[in-house]
Amino acid sequence: MSGCGSTGTMQAPLRSGQQPVAPRAFDLRFQQVDAPTTSSGYLPHILSNVEGGVIQTFDDNIGTGLSVGDDCNAPTGNPLDCAWIFSTFFLPVGQSGLSMTYQTSNAFANLAIDLDALALPNTVITSIQLVPPSDTYAISSIQTTQTTGFKLMHLTVAPTDIGSTVASQGLQSRVITALSFNAGQVELFAYGWQADTTTLYDTRVASVTLSNVGAQASSLDTKECKKGAEVCVPSETLDPKYVPPACTASSVVGDYDGVCISDCVPRDFLTDIATDQGNCANGFFCAPCKDPLTGASTGAPGCK
Repeated sequence: MSGCGSTGTMQAPLRSGQQPVAPRAFDLRFQQVDAPTTSSGYLPHILSNVEGGVIQTFDDNIGTGLSVGDDCNAPTGNPLDCAWIFSTFFLPVGQSGLSMTYQTSNAFANLAIDLDALALPNTVITSIQLVPPSDTYAISSIQTTQTTGFKLMHLTVAPTDIGSTVASQGLQSRVITALSFNAGQVELFAYGWQADTTTLYDTRVASVTLSNVGAQASSLDTKECKKGAEVCVPSETLDPKYVPPACTASSVVGDYDGVCISDCVPRDFLTDIATDQGNCANGFFCAPCKDPLTGASTGAPGCK
């Protein structure tokens, strides 16, 4: 989606370039943040752990993700070397339809089967821990009877590509809800939702340790631009890996080669009549890579 109203200070989520808003009702992708289930606080229920092929489901509950950090003894290939702590909470009076599931496996080879079983339109994975040396993994997920339409996308990327991948998914209205390192790569789990396909998500990624996770989480809310000094930019340019596609077009100055640039970018009168959409998608114009009169480079991003 090309959004003309995305600004450098936006917070996730944004809708059609407007000011930050709370997640939509029944959106399972945000750990029930600012939802009716948590707006009045949390009702304690249970502190427990899951290990060695155990599955626990708690109806009419919400819950935390799996505990963060190394929850395994020195790896011996035994799934019982690992255990993960979690907490669940009763739903407020008068609310129902949500449940939490915590599951582990006694064989890492079962991962694909379990992920397929969780790829349901009413289910969202909220955390995952992958531990091949101990032949196990753990997954937490939330299920609902209130809505449907959630679609899982499983991505494997290099650690250096986490930020750009998260940003790219956010610009496609998808939210990363869980991730885990695995064999030098990172497994990311992203969800789209058919009830909300137009929201653009601003993203920030930070690498943390257990000692600084609190400070890093607080810093994610830091505004990067001075209030009143923001500028409007095309949403696709928020992805650091984005390269404008090449194009060809014809205008009053003749045929030319260029790159597709969002119509959000302002053009003066002469530039407007000297450029055309060409073979770019709707909402974009073909910006020439060379000045048609002098042959000098125009500096358009993506030109070679």
